[in-house]
Amino acid sequence: MNIIREKSNIQDKFINTVKTDGFYLKKLFEQMKSEKWSEDKLNNLLTNSAKVLHKFVSPILGNHAFTKILCLGKVQSGKTSFFISTLALAFDNGYDLAYVIGGTKNNLLTQNSDRIQTEFSNNNRYVMIADMNRISEKEVRTYLSNGIKVIIMVLKNKSGQVNLTNMEKLTKSLSNVPSIIIDDEGDEYSTGSKGIELDKNKGTVHLSIVSILSNVNTGTFLSVTATPQANLLISTGNALSPDWCFLVFPGDGYTGASVFHDTINNPLMCPSNDSQEFEESIPESFKKSFFEFLIGCAIRRFREIDEPHSMLIHPSMLTKVHANIFRKVRTHLELIRDTLKNPNDVYYKDLIIEIKDVFETLTFTKPIPSFDEIIRLISFNTIYTKVFEINGTTQNTIDEIEKDCFNIYRIYIGGGMIERGITLKNLSITYIYRVAKQNPIDTMLQRARWFGYKKEYLDLCKIYMPDDMIEIFVDIYNSEEFMWKSVEKYIESNQPIQMMKRIFLLSNPKNILTRTSIDKTVSVNQYIHVGYIYDRAITYSDDNYRLNNLKLINDFIGKSSKTGEFEYTTNTGKHIHSIFKVSLKEFVEEVIEKYNFPFLSTKLSKSVFRTTIELIEKGLMKDEILLIKMRDGENQFRSLDKTGKKILELPQSYDINNGYIGDKEIEKNTFSIQVHFNYIDKNENGSQQPIFPLLVINNPFLEPDMVDGLVTGENHANYN
Repeated sequence: MNIIREKSNIQDKFINTVKTDGFYLKKLFEQMKSEKWSEDKLNNLLTNSAKVLHKFVSPILGNHAFTKILCLGKVQSGKTSFFISTLALAFDNGYDLAYVIGGTKNNLLTQNSDRIQTEFSNNNRYVMIADMNRISEKEVRTYLSNGIKVIIMVLKNKSGQVNLTNMEKLTKSLSNVPSIIIDDEGDEYSTGSKGIELDKNKGTVHLSIVSILSNVNTGTFLSVTATPQANLLISTGNALSPDWCFLVFPGDGYTGASVFHDTINNPLMCPSNDSQEFEESIPESFKKSFFEFLIGCAIRRFREIDEPHSMLIHPSMLTKVHANIFRKVRTHLELIRDTLKNPNDVYYKDLIIEIKDVFETLTFTKPIPSFDEIIRLISFNTIYTKVFEINGTTQNTIDEIEKDCFNIYRIYIGGGMIERGITLKNLSITYIYRVAKQNPIDTMLQRARWFGYKKEYLDLCKIYMPDDMIEIFVDIYNSEEFMWKSVEKYIESNQPIQMMKRIFLLSNPKNILTRTSIDKTVSVNQYIHVGYIYDRAITYSDDNYRLNNLKLINDFIGKSSKTGEFEYTTNTGKHIHSIFKVSLKEFVEEVIEKYNFPFLSTKLSKSVFRTTIELIEKGLMKDEILLIKMRDGENQFRSLDKTGKKILELPQSYDINNGYIGDKEIEKNTFSIQVHFNYIDKNENGSQQPIFPLLVINNPFLEPDMVDGLVTGENHANYN
């Protein structure tokens, strides 16, 4: 079954002029202003919603048409606010009936329902029906005939029974009513399990949604997700393959993967390599993370912020593991609570020393109390601190916990129940150590509950995970960045998304794009590097090669004209990245062709630069790039890996304490080459060590058929 009604001259059936001053949006924004939403946030919300509404089928034309839109946001970036404002805007533009498929779990459905009710609470011209199973066609038609807009909440349960089955019946009986259907977390179960349309193992949810959309004569299907890999990898012949795609850009101040996972040495990341599921004892890395959480709670109280402060422990999916960790963490909290209230306790002095050792490793960007005051506040706060186990066997729900005004300092322990769509209020510390042999990127991103809402207290945040998982998330960040840029570039064509070649950046062998039943991907032959690519090796077979490279680069920079600079100040002083506009062909001819790459180099070589020159000669790329001399006038210290032959990591990360945006962010949207001058401080006297250069190519995005190390879905008719 393929829903292709929109193929027939659909351009005439869109909402061409979006009304943005209607009653429903006005009331919504009034409510949001009362909740302290800023004008900038509201304007960003309006921009996103108005843009997507231009691809909504117009409900007032009376024509039979339907369209499917994929809305791609970022994890924890305000997608719920986006689809609520889109609902209000749709109501102002002729829609009367909306179905919100609000997630696969009751806690997410409840969170969505409560949020809609809150945001529409000042509006008496709508009704929300929270239980799909308690509504009739007659009741809906009565509301509609009285000018009341109707929102029906639906649980996307795995079996597809009851909720989705009843929705199928209702949409069939109301088929003549123009409808908007919103699928929150639209990649979860909706896309089915296979890429072939006629496969009988598609899954009940997929088949139900296909049937539901077929029932609606006129309307729009809005699939909202932060992880659209499955939606983009299913066959373009699939009934739920989107017709259009929109990017829902987060507002200013959003903290996502670029803040936490731009490099493996990001200061917000802390390795936790000692965990064995808490089997015998509490891991040392967890104790450190726990003390950081308690210190953060104390500082929040000192800063007079009377709001919840949360910690997430994300272990195995097994509930018996959750129960074991819950008991140990609760006992550990009780021990700290009892000890701090009794200075004569034999453990008291040792506990104070342990907390102080952690405290002295931390840096803060806002005022903090003295250490003695922190100890007092930790002791005071412990009575308001509680451990919660969240899974299918426990009675706790996120919704009930969030309404608890007493236990405002919360430690959550759980797996799947708290890794998708759920917002944990003011999450600050995450301890996660579950690493699989293969990691679907969409699943891993959904675990990143630490994204999105910490800008105000980022100095109190830290993510603990094993080294190999840190590397996995850096690769995930690079993959997500590439996907966003490629989709953004394609959207400019104003062509249906089915025509876009499905190509993704993927370099870590432990990562896959999505679940294996959908992720049938094939490699693309190497042609040119894309992204932020640098040479990690430093070993030369002859030291004259190093000296030769230094001279080549210095001579070329010496003859080039400086066109700009990026200046920033840290606690070590003022630093400058000097920027030059140069000819890439000249740089390759005068530097690269005579350059000696370190013999352990695996990513940069003469051939990489030569293939870029081919694009210039074919007229596909301008022969003008930026050459950036990083930290002009300085030599940067680098640490070595265990082999002593490669640097641990070249890029300098985002620095919360000094306000540095990170090396990868410098001119990130322009093809550029960075030159880093480095030394290895083996004798704690870096000035006496040899200086060596390392190069970086930052290629933000080229055409999809000019990429290296990428994968593409095998079922796309337009990529055969």
